[in-house]
This record gives sequence, C-alpha cells and structure tokens, in this order.
Amino acid sequence: MNKWMSLSAIAISFLCLTGFSAPTQNSLPASMSEMAQKYPDYVKQIGPSDKREVAITFDDAPDPQFTPKILDVLKQNHAKATFFLIGNHAEAHPELVKRIISEGNEIANHSYDHAYLPNLSPDKFQNEILHTSKVINDITGKAPLLFRPPYTSITEEE
Repeated sequence: MNKWMSLSAIAISFLCLTGFSAPTQNSLPASMSEMAQKYPDYVKQIGPSDKREVAITFDDAPDPQFTPKILDVLKQNHAKATFFLIGNHAEAHPELVKRIISEGNEIANHSYDHAYLPNLSPDKFQNEILHTSKVINDITGKAPLLFRPPYTSITEEE
C-alpha cells in the first residue's frame, strides 16, 4: 500500500468532482477514475445506485461571506450537506464550523491551506491532513472521516 494511505486513517471521498484544472505540476496525478478502481474502499466518486439520493458537498469552507448564505438555504429547504473544510479557514471562523455541525451538516477535511498536494513531500502531505483534522476536532470534538484533496489532485508516489 502506498505511503500516503498508510499515513492517514481518513477515508477519501470524491462525491462531487468539479473538473477544475489543477495548476502546473511536477508529476501527473492518477485520474480519480483510476484511483477509484484501484482503491474502491478509499476513493468514492458515486454513492449506492439503489438509493435515490443526492450528496451535496461544498469545498473551501468555512467562508464568512458564502457559508452563512448556503446554510440558510439548506435550512430553508430541510437539506443537509457535507462541507469540506480548509484548516486555516476553520481556525479563523470556528463559529461557522460550529454552526455547520449544529444544523445537522457533516464536515470533512480539505487540507490545511489548500496546497496542491502532488507537489508536497509525504511529511508535508501528512501534516496538511492531520493538522486540519486536529483543528476540526478541537472545534467540534469530532475528527472528520472524509478527505477530499484540493483540485481533486493526488499522486501515488512514494
């Protein structure tokens, strides 16, 4: 098993791929489809086909301008979502993290500072995930179970 998988107990979820182009990189990441085929227990692109459900997810939260508006709309429509949090945003806006949770939504890990992970060493990669998990746990008392890499980019190197 690759080092990045053994470094973290966080399951990886890719429920809503954006098709966003990643910045220029030194190494090419495997496609999400390839990763989902190779690691079906860790990489998810879709949910069960026997349920008529939609997973609503938001990246780069919490944001003081947009997160409250999104939460208001979700609440008005009796809907829930998963917010993929950036660690330094969560540190800056813990009240929004608490609101996300208190209104019945899920939180997940989206790295500490939205770094392009394929360019990081394994130690820095691990720190991005673990530091964010600690920040979220310190605010909510609960560590996130899901992780989505920024730009949906990740490599299997090392």
